[in-house]
Amino acid sequence: MRRITVLVLVLSLSLFQAAPARTAQGNSDGRPHSSPLVFILLPVENVAVMYEKFLPLKAFLEKEIQRPIVLKVARNYEEAIESIGTGRAQLAYLDPSAYCEARKRYKVIPLRERSFPVRRPTGV
Repeated sequence: MRRITVLVLVLSLSLFQAAPARTAQGNSDGRPHSSPLVFILLPVENVAVMYEKFLPLKAFLEKEIQRPIVLKVARNYEEAIESIGTGRAQLAYLDPSAYCEARKRYKVIPLRERSFPVRRPTGV
C-alpha cells in the first residue's frame, strides 16, 4: 500500500483577531508591516534540508505579501502544533496527523492543501 503525504499550510487565527484592519501591503494607515511572520516547519528531515526546501516558498510569499517571513524548524511535532495554535507562528507546514491535532486543539484553518490527481486504472 502506497503512503501519500499531504501538505497542509495553516494560518493562525491570530492574524484575523488584530485591530485595526490591515491590508496585504501594510497596516490600516498604509505603513508596511515591520514584524515578520513566523513559518513553523515540522522536523521531517535534517534542518538544513528543510530550510533549503522551503526557501523558494518563503521568497515567493515575501514577494506576494510584501512582508518578511522567518522559517523555523520545530524541535518536535508538539512544538509545531503549539506554535501555530498559540499564535507564536502564523504559518505552518504540517502533516495530516499534526494538522488534525492542531485543528482539534486550537481550531486552526487550512490555507492550502496539496491535492493529488486521481489515477484511474487503465483498461477499465
